[in-house]
Amino acid sequence: MKTTASETHSPTRVLLGRFHTVAPRHHSPQPDLHARLATLHARSLLRASPTETEEFRELQQSLEKRLARYGCDSSRISKRYFEVPAFQSDSTATPGAGWSWRARMQIYRESLERVFSEWYPNQDDRLLPTDLLHVSCTGYIAPSPAQVRIAELQSSDSSTRVTHLYHMGCYAAFPALRVADGLLRSGSRQVDIAHTELCTLHLQVGRTEPEQLVIQSLFGDGHIRWSAWNGDPGTEASHFFELLGHREQLVPETSNRMSWNAGETGWNMTLARDVPEQLGRALPEFIEKLLSPHQVRLEDCITAIHPGGPRIIEQLAAALSLSDRQIRYSREILFEHGNMSSATIPHIWERIAGATPITNGTPVLSLAFGPGLTLCGSLMLLHKRAPGMHA
Repeated sequence: MKTTASETHSPTRVLLGRFHTVAPRHHSPQPDLHARLATLHARSLLRASPTETEEFRELQQSLEKRLARYGCDSSRISKRYFEVPAFQSDSTATPGAGWSWRARMQIYRESLERVFSEWYPNQDDRLLPTDLLHVSCTGYIAPSPAQVRIAELQSSDSSTRVTHLYHMGCYAAFPALRVADGLLRSGSRQVDIAHTELCTLHLQVGRTEPEQLVIQSLFGDGHIRWSAWNGDPGTEASHFFELLGHREQLVPETSNRMSWNAGETGWNMTLARDVPEQLGRALPEFIEKLLSPHQVRLEDCITAIHPGGPRIIEQLAAALSLSDRQIRYSREILFEHGNMSSATIPHIWERIAGATPITNGTPVLSLAFGPGLTLCGSLMLLHKRAPGMHA
């Protein structure tokens, strides 16, 4: 298969870990979110009709049935987290045509101010990283809350460089890892990578096509920060990964299979039904080229597969002959959070790093996908050590 690809192997010992999650302010069980979505759509579609009318109740019930048919049920996703109060079942707020870009970005700004204050609460600027990479595809503000918080903390004698890695979607942790690798090889002491994804900001109220209902039942919000460094991480990091290699590839003739483009009030997503099949055909060769230089076998790896949806995990597991043990952690994060776009893979890494059944030295193969179609992957080794031991 003809592909466009790039591959790198780090000459330095790049390590990553020290995960720090900040939970979004709200969460609800999946059935409650489906019911709330049905209410929001019905209010939008029947703008002049009070909610207590028979017409409203019939439409609401019809929409709940459509969500049950096309969306992810609670056996696949138990709950999702969100920053937008309108998603709470007892909220009277109704985002709709009047829910402007400005209103959405104000929620984004307020949420990120809280998140970055939790990640960087200390006024001692000696604890700041050399570089901070801010990753997001769901909100854009200049100066960004990342820049504002760093400016508040650092003195004239220190300098943390803030770089924005925006609009790559679900696979963005891998370009961030590639940039961190390059920064460390060029002398950076520590690179922090901060993911802030507010996917629910971009709900298109009133759009109830099957494709949109699938998307609306999948995505949630998530915030996670992790660090990369060159050399011993210090005794406080008992679980961490060592980067062996990473790879990126565009699958030919798939540019229309997935998109994330600006609409009138928020970003609009499209997602073709055959994406899992397209990925299943491309991945065997992709994985072979990633693993073979390191003499690592796929059957020996634990995998971190981005759970774009349940079908992605199931069909790729079948195509690659992966066991339940190998895909366990991707399923767990999907079940507990839904799809958090770029924040999802780091959540899976955090779960794998702390998993008792996984032994020291286990290879970890990570895979994610996004518009392009873009395939991204990395190969790492998991390191576990007793407190006080050095790497």
